[in-house]
Amino acid sequence: MSSQNELVGEEVRKERFELENHPELECRELAAVFEDRGVDPDTAFRVAEQLSWDIDKALAVHIQEELGLDPEDLPSPYTAGGASLVFFAIGAIIPLLPYLLGIDSLRLAVGLAAVAGFLGGGVVSRLTGRSFLWGAVRQLLLAAAAAALTFEIGHLLGAVASG
Repeated sequence: MSSQNELVGEEVRKERFELENHPELECRELAAVFEDRGVDPDTAFRVAEQLSWDIDKALAVHIQEELGLDPEDLPSPYTAGGASLVFFAIGAIIPLLPYLLGIDSLRLAVGLAAVAGFLGGGVVSRLTGRSFLWGAVRQLLLAAAAAALTFEIGHLLGAVASG
């Protein structure tokens, strides 16, 4: 989340730089945005010109219109951290469910984890406007790689501990 907020901050900094160093170009750019929304060209330019008199107001409009962002409404890293904790705990319980229910089946545990990873990746991908299948397969592959790495580390540590 901090990285995302830093990226937004960098975009805001770049936009401010452009407004301070190329105000005419930025004014025309903003007028074009208004024209694309159906405002006639003369009115669009007058509105963009008036907004450009106050750099902070112009910056806010540029960021919202061009980047679709509101720099005053950035997500909290604490909220993201709390959500990650809850969803990580839920995700960690899924492969344990067979064992908690008295079913001793590694295949079932791995299968449940794979289905959960696939569905979770797909849902998150759809929520961010990307392809369900791409996000699902990507998450499944990442989870499989993490599981394989964890298994290998455990195997090596087990060999060292018993040897």
